[in-house]
Amino acid sequence: MSVNPLRRMLMLLFMLCLSASYAQTYTIGASINGGITDEGFGGMVTLDYKIGWFDFAQVGIQSYQAKKMASTGDEIDVDFTAANLGYFVDLIGNNNRKLAIYLGAGLVAGSERLNKGDELLPSGAFLKEAKRFIYGGFVGADLDVFIIPTVTLNFKAYQYYHVNSELGNFNPYAGAGIKLILL
Repeated sequence: MSVNPLRRMLMLLFMLCLSASYAQTYTIGASINGGITDEGFGGMVTLDYKIGWFDFAQVGIQSYQAKKMASTGDEIDVDFTAANLGYFVDLIGNNNRKLAIYLGAGLVAGSERLNKGDELLPSGAFLKEAKRFIYGGFVGADLDVFIIPTVTLNFKAYQYYHVNSELGNFNPYAGAGIKLILL
């Protein structure tokens, strides 16, 4: 019994496309995370763009609210919103891409608002600036646990260094969320 050559070619093409779709990694992914900062709660939305086979560039928006203690003993509300731009490299990943760990670093710039914009603290002390532009850098790790090829559980742990923050230069963030593979 002979198989139609067109049918054989279509079957071979289908099998090649199917195997290629599972063998390749994604190009664009978007994640949303919620988590903790040093003394508060925050969230982050990121967009990843693959460079090469596994490494990626990341752009993100982070926002958090916290309460910090000033040197005067006053408790100060902190509202922070910033944009992140970083580069991550694949540290651990297995061939079937069920798990991936990335390490990265990048730049951060945004706005820090202290004491709801009021420069006068309850103790009578003054803040230098109740609202200011903040900049610096970060190092971090991303962990992806693939649920299906287009959805992962995404965990982030970042350490930020804000060069010109009035309340402290180092600010950690740890969060969990979902990443969707868009392309």
